[in-house]
Amino acid sequence: MNTFRSVLQKFDETLRKYNKPNYDLLRPPLPPEEVAHKMAQLGLADEQLKAWFGWKTGAMPSDYDPGAEEVRTVFYRSAGPLSLDSILLHQKTSQAGSWWESHFVPIAADGGGLYLLFNSMPGENYGRIYLFCPSLLVIDPEICYDSLQTLLETTIAACEQGIAYYDEEQEDLDFDSKKYRKLAAKMNSHTEYFKEG
Repeated sequence: MNTFRSVLQKFDETLRKYNKPNYDLLRPPLPPEEVAHKMAQLGLADEQLKAWFGWKTGAMPSDYDPGAEEVRTVFYRSAGPLSLDSILLHQKTSQAGSWWESHFVPIAADGGGLYLLFNSMPGENYGRIYLFCPSLLVIDPEICYDSLQTLLETTIAACEQGIAYYDEEQEDLDFDSKKYRKLAAKMNSHTEYFKEG
């Protein structure tokens, strides 16, 4: 069985090979003590999240809005990793607007209302990745990946199988949606989202 760190290393290699323009716009990691401090502010102690946040720290600032990040597609539906600062801000905003319950922590977003949320509530669904996206009529977060590790493994497999590919014309990572949904349903046994329609 692969460890999370070995999967994360493979994910890094996969992005550099299949999605280098977006990869190059991800910011380098924060120092470990800063990662630990910000995770503590979020009430998180998960080792996989610690490794994830120690990998990269979101994307470069937006040219259009210096206070925001320029989302870089590394996941399905144009989602890209969020920095810890951005996550802290999103948590305050979501709680004020009651977007999702406080145990859901956004780890990726598309910049247009779609979020991938890590479930930090102890129990059977701890660590599962949920989708929140009002434009897709997903207002109650719904399980889409079994874990952070299977999110990365699904993305790796999609790139290696040509289901995800960098589109030079669009200058972004693109996906064959039908094939991706089939792959994601196969690799994530707890998902209902990818098994629907």
